[in-house]
Amino acid sequence: MLLSFEALNKKNNMSTQTIILIGVGVYIVIMLAVGIYSSKKTHSIAEFAVAGRSMPLWLCATTIVATWFGGGMMIGGAGAAYDDGMLGVIADPFGGALCLVLIGLFFVRLIRRLRFYSFVEFIDNALERRPAQSADLSQQRRA
Repeated sequence: MLLSFEALNKKNNMSTQTIILIGVGVYIVIMLAVGIYSSKKTHSIAEFAVAGRSMPLWLCATTIVATWFGGGMMIGGAGAAYDDGMLGVIADPFGGALCLVLIGLFFVRLIRRLRFYSFVEFIDNALERRPAQSADLSQQRRA
């Protein structure tokens, strides 16, 4: 018999906060286990940062899309919807998708040929250290 959340809550006398904390704790333990397991298989920065440059195109594309349209885009979209209504949300996915396509068309071959691991390394090499540091900070805030 499948119990509902409310029935489980009443039966065990657990608060919602306790259930949420248990869920977060289990998630953290699973993430740590995956990290420890993966660290045993990774022996270089190339394997860690870009999977040894051996991922298939479909997996790279879905990973980039998932990263780009992750939490930041969703929170930004909610903020735009709150400020401007549904018309404020329309530009979010199209702007992100356009940016991904343009970077893919004009920069990916160059970054791959130069063996860089991130766009920040490209900026650091092309310009000077200061813009790369600010780009690195913006990437860390977004992640």
